[in-house]
Amino acid sequence: MVVDETGSIAGCDVIEKDNGWPDSLDSWRDYRTSNGSTVRAFIYDGVGNGEFFDYAGEKTFAEDGSTVTPSPDAVASASITTDRHRWENTYEANGSSRIYLIEERHYRLENNRLQLTLDNNPDDTFTILGNLETFQIITHIQQDLSATSSQRYTCTVIPPQKSTDCNVTLPNDYVWSQIKFLEIKSKVLINDSSSFALETEQSQKVFPRNILNY
Repeated sequence: MVVDETGSIAGCDVIEKDNGWPDSLDSWRDYRTSNGSTVRAFIYDGVGNGEFFDYAGEKTFAEDGSTVTPSPDAVASASITTDRHRWENTYEANGSSRIYLIEERHYRLENNRLQLTLDNNPDDTFTILGNLETFQIITHIQQDLSATSSQRYTCTVIPPQKSTDCNVTLPNDYVWSQIKFLEIKSKVLINDSSSFALETEQSQKVFPRNILNY
C-alpha cells in the first residue's frame, strides 16, 4: 500500500493526525500491533487477481524520499512492508488495486473430517465437522445477469480447468463476479453401531458478499 500527500497517485492521499501518521495507515498500524505484530492481508488488482500476504510493518518518507520519523507535516508518503513476500501478480498504484485486512480461512477434508485453518497457521487448525460421508461445494454461475434461472450453470471446480468441472461448457470465460451463490451439501454419519446406522444430510446456500463491490 502506498499513500501520497501530493495527490499524484489516485486514491493514496495522506490525511494526517496530530502524530504525523497518515490517518488510514495509523489505524492499520494499531490493528497490526494489537494482533501480534504481523497480520494477514489480501491485495486485489481490480481485474480478478489477488493473493494473501503478511503485513509486517510500515515505512514513512519525507519529500526527498528519505525515511522519516512521523511528526506533523513531516510525512510526504508512506507504505506498508511485508516479510519478503514474492508477488504472484502486478498491482498498479493507479487507484485500481486494493488491500484488505481480512481473516484468511482455509478449509480441507482430512480423514472424513472438515477442518479449518486460520491465517495460514497450522497451530490454528480446528475440526469443525466429523464422520463425513459426503461433502460437496457447488458453484452456481450466471454469466448473463439478466438471464432467467434456467440459464444458470453449476461447477464443482472454479476456475474451471476441464469440461467436466461444470455441468456444461461455459459459453463465456469464467469471472468470479458471475457467482450467483455457493451451495454446500454434507452427509454425516451420526451412529455407526453394528445394529443400525443413522445419517443426516444438510444443504446451505451462501452468497459471496464481495461480489456486491465488483
